[in-house]
Amino acid sequence: MDLSSRLSSLRNIDSSSDTLPSYSNPNDRNIIKSLLVKGKSLIGKEKHRTFDLPQSDREHFPSQPIDKKTIPPEFISPGVPLVRVTHKKKVNKSFRIDFDNGLLVWDSKASSSIKISKIKQIRQQHQAWNYIEELQVPRSLTKFWISIIYIPAKKHKHNNIKTLHLIAGSEESYSLVVETLTNMVAFNDMLRKTQDLMMVADYCWNNISSNGVVTLEGISGLINHYDMCTESNYIKSLFDAVNPTNCALTFDQFKTFISLLQERKEVTQLFNYLVSHDSNQNQNNITLPTFTLFLRDIQNETMTDEEILTCFTTLANANSQIPLSEFTKFFLSDYLQPIKNIQSEEDLTRPLNEYFISSSHNTYLLGRQIVGISSVEGYVKALQKGCRCIEIDIWDGTVTTNIEETSPPLHDEPNDSMRPVVKHGRSFTSAVDLKQVLKTIKKNAFIRSSLPLILSLEIHCNLENQLTVKKLILETFGTALVKEPIMGNESFLPSPLELMHRVLIKVKKTKTVSKSGGANNTSTSLSSSFGTSVSGLSEDETKNSSKLPIKKISKEKIHPELSFLGIYLSGIKFRNFSLPESKSFNHVFSFSESKLKRFMKEETKVIALLKHNKRYLMRAYPARFRYSSTNFNPLPFWEIGVPMVATNWQTFDLGQQLNEALFDQPFNSPLQGYVLKPSNLRNITITSNKKVDLLKNQAYCKLININVQVISARQLSFSNSKKQPINPFVEVEIHGCNLSCKDQGKILRTKTVQNNGFNPSWGENFNLSFKTNQNNLNFIRLLVKNDASSSTYDGNDDDENNNSNNNDSNDNSELISSWCARLAYVKNGYRYLRLVDAQGEESLCATLFVKFDITEERIITD
Repeated sequence: MDLSSRLSSLRNIDSSSDTLPSYSNPNDRNIIKSLLVKGKSLIGKEKHRTFDLPQSDREHFPSQPIDKKTIPPEFISPGVPLVRVTHKKKVNKSFRIDFDNGLLVWDSKASSSIKISKIKQIRQQHQAWNYIEELQVPRSLTKFWISIIYIPAKKHKHNNIKTLHLIAGSEESYSLVVETLTNMVAFNDMLRKTQDLMMVADYCWNNISSNGVVTLEGISGLINHYDMCTESNYIKSLFDAVNPTNCALTFDQFKTFISLLQERKEVTQLFNYLVSHDSNQNQNNITLPTFTLFLRDIQNETMTDEEILTCFTTLANANSQIPLSEFTKFFLSDYLQPIKNIQSEEDLTRPLNEYFISSSHNTYLLGRQIVGISSVEGYVKALQKGCRCIEIDIWDGTVTTNIEETSPPLHDEPNDSMRPVVKHGRSFTSAVDLKQVLKTIKKNAFIRSSLPLILSLEIHCNLENQLTVKKLILETFGTALVKEPIMGNESFLPSPLELMHRVLIKVKKTKTVSKSGGANNTSTSLSSSFGTSVSGLSEDETKNSSKLPIKKISKEKIHPELSFLGIYLSGIKFRNFSLPESKSFNHVFSFSESKLKRFMKEETKVIALLKHNKRYLMRAYPARFRYSSTNFNPLPFWEIGVPMVATNWQTFDLGQQLNEALFDQPFNSPLQGYVLKPSNLRNITITSNKKVDLLKNQAYCKLININVQVISARQLSFSNSKKQPINPFVEVEIHGCNLSCKDQGKILRTKTVQNNGFNPSWGENFNLSFKTNQNNLNFIRLLVKNDASSSTYDGNDDDENNNSNNNDSNDNSELISSWCARLAYVKNGYRYLRLVDAQGEESLCATLFVKFDITEERIITD
């Protein structure tokens, strides 16, 4: 079946029919049926999420203990005795909750604590099997095992995920620690997101009230607990406004205080503006006509009359009008999030090479390239963020521990001396057992996205261990692994839709040497390798494959049986774009950024890259000199159509922010990680002058006009370990490959607000206009910074060869939070932007309130 026939079969499936293509995974039947319609693989216009505001979040909150009064007293003082386990030793420590500062503490040192708000997961017993095996914990102790996965509070260049491993001494202490921490983490997270004012008041009152009243000192402790970076004078002014004659507040007064603290003045101002322009000015609420005007003319939402009416009915009171309280809830809901649901318009029926694919480099590393830590947590993080191409570097090695214990090891079988391990070779990085890595990948492969996952294998182990690698991959992924072509002999790659919930292997192609010395390609193309593919072996042949005679292998030393797994991604070394091997539809070239940059200096090679990337897969990865795991700017490589641009996900610098922004989708879309390339980077137009045609597509053809109104921010995180007021300001940047020099990385800055990180206000407008091409690979980045007296790391790395790739200003400031998005995804109108910190983690309740007005004009060219 040719490409046009297969696309026709995909696009003409009746979504109401039970008959789906034979190559579709049965588990995907309902998903595919819901996505496919005539003419497109997905619903043609943006589908809006059903709007539903819960009346209360109480039923979703965890059970006790959740507050200071109900936490078991022994967990506060003197603490619960636990054994802390590391690779070097195990030590008895007393662990306690410092509730006022929101910490889990086990020593007097400042580094011996974890911010409870930074805990990502609490894994118990079998859930932490990889760490139990890695640390060779005695079997008798595993039932009391606790692994805490967290982000260190101290600011780092790299998003180091850290782990704390504990063993409880009894069932009682084990349950106490797990239940308390789990409930605190869950409740605190929900409490920050809830709009139930009564619940907030109840919870806070239980923690700070004494004798039926609460003092200013108690409220200050509450502010400290939630990292609300605000000046003490502001808190006192609200306190005095509620009760100017007394030094303590009653519960009713405290509820009023919380209401004032949570007030969104910017939303109130907008609400008052809408009410003042309502035709029914006798009411202090919003009517349906005004609400419709607001959504369509101000917010530019593409909603039908029925959708607007449904939304209005949900918010309106008994008088069929929207009050301020409900309007504020509506504004803070995900319904008005700032990113368009592009996936609802995306076509997933095209071949894999026509997509940008979210890719990671050295996924196993948590920090630096030379002396960093290797961990399965790198794969967990990347996969849960939607990464669809992860890298596994496999070497011969051991995973040993120096844990001081006299108990027998967890395993009954002998420990292999040299087995396949995952690490950065010829460096001082640690190693992880390959089996643990594969099991972790399987567990997290399709949590965030249903689209195909690519395992990019870098094989450096011996031939015997390569057979072990193949065996582990087959055993781990089973039927999800693509072991043979899905449509028989093919001449083009399958589509993401055809490969949903499937795992693909990218591995180097093997060249064996016959006895006569002549070279034989064992996997030059699918047509020659399918006859001896993995699935083509009989059961007996598979079992006895390790006994087959091994021919002399070329310097790549990739065993043919492992190489056969590269059904659709067969890696070959680049020699020339015109060679026959460069035209096999399933080949993949891998280039370092340095080599691609050299190619891109020559016009003829740029044209060759553009032509090649319209038909085939290619992968780009960071240069060797990036020892600190910094990232290049991916924009130039996207502009020439490179499908897989791999970045260091452990470093949240400009390069990684742009990478995540390209693939960002709202509503936890199950179609994360694949973005259809712009049409001129996919479609091959045959003209009498191909060179002119290709370069013309890269020329300016649009004028983009942007107006950004930076209005205010809310609950900015502390910018350093010292809890002191900050002086925030906002920078607005534009990034794009095909912009003029004066527009590239252009920085516009607001004024500085002194001593207020809780609710700073700017109200400043910025206007930008620039020319660009039709690829729409332009991005906007907003940085919230602290105007500090000394310069610290702000999350923006220059190239390590001193070539700046982010155009950051050289002022004395440090990054507090940021937000980055592709311009084509940004919605116009008033929007709350949910900010992330310098490590890429969501900054609790930190938001930036802005208004976007983005338009574009066509430029007529000759």
